[in-house]
Amino acid sequence: SAASDVYKRQYNEKAAQQGWAHSQYNTGVNYRDGRGCEQSYERAAEWFEKAAAQGDAKALNALGVAYKHGHGVPQSDERAFELYKQSAVQGHSGAQYNIGHCYRDGRGCEQSYKRAVEWFKKAAGQGHAAARNGVPMSRRTSRSPARDSRDLSHPPGLGFTPRGPSPQARSTTWPTPTTTPRAR
Repeated sequence: SAASDVYKRQYNEKAAQQGWAHSQYNTGVNYRDGRGCEQSYERAAEWFEKAAAQGDAKALNALGVAYKHGHGVPQSDERAFELYKQSAVQGHSGAQYNIGHCYRDGRGCEQSYKRAVEWFKKAAGQGHAAARNGVPMSRRTSRSPARDSRDLSHPPGLGFTPRGPSPQARSTTWPTPTTTPRAR
């Protein structure tokens, strides 16, 4: 309920003002999403910044997302990449996944499919749902005309499995289970 959201935000903000990093992060989420308060990317970024200064992995990742999109802070792919990296080395699977996207697209770092796959696999190994569904290498990029005509969904020599079952698995016919009717 809205009243509950207001109470939670007030409680979190009091703890945040006392310097609790987790509460600073939660307060940032409340402002980012407009939970119990008016939505404000600027206020969210301020709270994420405070928690990130204390090394909070969730806040580092959230602040990286803010920089990527320019929400409440100046847009900067380079700063986003730095923040994701700080969060990822602490084991944050979302940040590891975000680093994979940075390497895949060459945003904030030099493009490297090999490094992208490494980071996507790290995220998948920690249970990140999107990363576990397959290495997301299907984005086409338009950074150069030569890339526009290539399908980047399967860069050569990376050793990853594309999404979905393999051609062999798709062609396999599985036996239908035989059931015996139950006596009534």
